[in-house]
Amino acid sequence: MTQGDSHLLSLRASGGRAPLFCAYVPKEFAIAIKDEHPVYGFSPKLELELQLPTVAHLATIFLDEILKIRHKGPYFLCGYSFGGLVVYEVATRLIKAGEEVRLLALFDIPHPQFKSNLSKADLIEFQVKFLIDRCKKYMSNLTSGNFRNAFADFRAFIVTRFRTITWIAAQRVFHKAKKPPKILQSDSEAISAAIRVYVPEIYTGKLVLFRAQDRRAEYDNDPTLGWRVCVTGKIDIHKVDEIHANMFCEPCLRTITEQVNGYLND
Repeated sequence: MTQGDSHLLSLRASGGRAPLFCAYVPKEFAIAIKDEHPVYGFSPKLELELQLPTVAHLATIFLDEILKIRHKGPYFLCGYSFGGLVVYEVATRLIKAGEEVRLLALFDIPHPQFKSNLSKADLIEFQVKFLIDRCKKYMSNLTSGNFRNAFADFRAFIVTRFRTITWIAAQRVFHKAKKPPKILQSDSEAISAAIRVYVPEIYTGKLVLFRAQDRRAEYDNDPTLGWRVCVTGKIDIHKVDEIHANMFCEPCLRTITEQVNGYLND
């Protein structure tokens, strides 16, 4: 991916008001946004051959393309999952440049340094809740005879973390190679690695956070999913009665877009 390429798609060109810029948000969401606002979507194919993709790198490309369309605020931004980190970085840069960000909406993405920002006591509580929750899940599968599901959950827990750590280390070794090993060319691993190393800066504006129902018990003590440590403005929290992967399915899609449309009127 090069900065000369265009990765910003026009999901709806009509509308005379300020556009809504989205990162990794499905087209169904864009269609349901008010007709007065054009909608653009950013969802690039990650370039894995030359470097380890980072949130900052993607935000630079996204912001450059936003400025080609709209040179002056107010700006409306939203991002789903990993895309939330990209729009957060874009928003902090716009604020630093003296621009107005009227909407920054994140769809179910915790602060990537959530655990690092906890006190020692809170971290212990977080880890205990994490272990209890996972044990309950595994024991439920075992006691009900779902041995295959129990094994699959445990294997996924171990393998996911091992692959991410290994991928980061291997990318650093092979980042200058013309043809790195095929195993390194994985968007999912690249995104996991980018999330782990991103450190959000202070954001002085208002944040709108949509939180899915399947966030585990260890996040119960902080409804902001960790964002309160770096957002100095107000944080509006909306709970979505669906799991992360299905947030943009009906009837939740209608509810989410109605709430976002309300902010577009601000």
